[in-house]
Amino acid sequence: MTTETQMTIEQRREAVQRLQVRLVRSLVLYGMLLVAAATIVATIYSPGIDQDPRRLIGLLAVGTVTGGCLFSLIFLLPVLRWIGARPEESRILPIWLLIGFAFGVCAVFLAGASQPFVFAVYTNILDFQSIGRLLDDMIDAFFRAPLSAFTFGVFALYIGVLMVPVFGIGAWVIDMLNRMNYPNAYADPWIEAVGDMIPVTRRWAAAAAPWLSVVGPWAIALIVGGAILLFTITGPIEFLARLRLG
Repeated sequence: MTTETQMTIEQRREAVQRLQVRLVRSLVLYGMLLVAAATIVATIYSPGIDQDPRRLIGLLAVGTVTGGCLFSLIFLLPVLRWIGARPEESRILPIWLLIGFAFGVCAVFLAGASQPFVFAVYTNILDFQSIGRLLDDMIDAFFRAPLSAFTFGVFALYIGVLMVPVFGIGAWVIDMLNRMNYPNAYADPWIEAVGDMIPVTRRWAAAAAPWLSVVGPWAIALIVGGAILLFTITGPIEFLARLRLG
């Protein structure tokens, strides 16, 4: 084996590793933005029959969203690391939709499991007495987490289902863009069919591949995920409250 061949193999190994890391990181960012948006909608509440629905605000809102995002990583990180380790396996849109379904359902239950821990930390921030009390509250939260996961998850299941196509289609696009500039990487059969019918799209994709592969995944994650999160923060609360109920 020549030095040139060894360098080529090493360069390819480094390129594939960059592909894996970028896919996982960009999809984690995308998933966290969607979970944050879903948690905001799922925690909209109505104080009374004649009162308008309200969002959580302040430190409690930040803690609730943060808890939901962190607990969702329990599902998201292992799955994405497993996927990222297989950069040349074909992943067509239905596969990503199936992953999106698992993510959407699991995310709302995991967000529910985080709620007792969020309230334990929140109450101790407002009225801190001792480390012992904080530990007691955290232990109590651990035992209350399964019931909280079930009640919150069932209540927010419709929101989780709505995340399925959003995450699935977005992840598919991110995955396709991420691998555009790598040798021997698969192309989705649907995209290949478009290239066969409209050759100019294939030439355009080949010319744009170097920068689309680097910028595209982050752009999709930030723009799509950020836009959805911004809408849940600033959008009409009456509409979001109805959306929460399905």
